[in-house]
Amino acid sequence: MDTHILIVDDDVSLLQLLAMRLEAKGYLVTCKENGPDALAFLETTHPNLVITDLKMDEMDGMELFQRIHHQWPSIPVIFLTAHGSIPEAVKATQQGAFAFLTKPIDKNELQNCIDQALKSGASPKAPVSENWREGIITHSHKMLEILEQAKLVSPKPSFSGLGSHVQLMDLDADGGKQFVHLNTEPKGYFELNDEEKWQSFQTFEKLPNINMGDTNARLLDLSGDGKPDVVLTEENVFTWYESSGRKGYKQAHKAAKPFDEEIGPT
Repeated sequence: MDTHILIVDDDVSLLQLLAMRLEAKGYLVTCKENGPDALAFLETTHPNLVITDLKMDEMDGMELFQRIHHQWPSIPVIFLTAHGSIPEAVKATQQGAFAFLTKPIDKNELQNCIDQALKSGASPKAPVSENWREGIITHSHKMLEILEQAKLVSPKPSFSGLGSHVQLMDLDADGGKQFVHLNTEPKGYFELNDEEKWQSFQTFEKLPNINMGDTNARLLDLSGDGKPDVVLTEENVFTWYESSGRKGYKQAHKAAKPFDEEIGPT
C-alpha cells in the first residue's frame, strides 16, 4: 500500500510544488488549502503523515494540529514555518508535533524528516537507524557508550529546524542527559527523564548573546563543578560565561590575555 501524505497550505503554489516533489518520490499525496477541509478529509481517510503550514487563514496550523493530535494521535504532524514563527513551532513540538521545518524548505531535509516521521509509527521492534545520532559529534568512548544507551531506551527527538549542531551534555552535573542546541534560535534542550523517555524541547531561561558557531567558542568546565561553561577566545581577552545548568548561562566575565611585547597576546 502506498504511503499517504496529506499536505495543508493556503499557498497554492507551494502546495503544488511539494505535491509534485513527493509524488515523484512515489508517495500518494492529498492537498488541502485550509484546516477545515483537511479535517473533513481526515474524517474518512487516515494518511500516514500530515504536513501543514503554521500560518494560515480561517484555521491556523496550530489549531489544526491540536485537533489532529486529539482525534488521531497516531498520525505524525510536521510543521512548515517562516523564521519569525519559530517560537510557535517550538510550542507545537512541546505539545507533540513531530517536527518543524523552516521555509524555504530544503528538499533533502524534508525527505529526512518524512523518513523519520514514518518510522515513528513503525513497530517498536524495528531496527534503529544510525541516522538517529546525526549531528552529534564526539570522540569520547564514554560518550559513545551513553549514546548507545540512549538509542536503546528511547527514540531521539527530531532536530529538524534546529540545524546540525546538537550536543549531548549533563547540564547540571547531576547524571542527567540532555541534547543541547546553542548555535541558533531556538536555544535549549531535550532531556531524558527518569523513565528513560525524551521530554519535549525546553528553552533556556537566561542566555546571553553567545554565538556558539564562532570557531573561538569552546565548552569547558572552568569552575570545577562539572557543568559546561562557555569560553570565547578573543584577540586580547578571554570571555567566560558560567553555566547555570538547565537555566542557561550567567553574564560574561572577562580576563585579559598575558601579553608579550614582541609577539602580542599569548
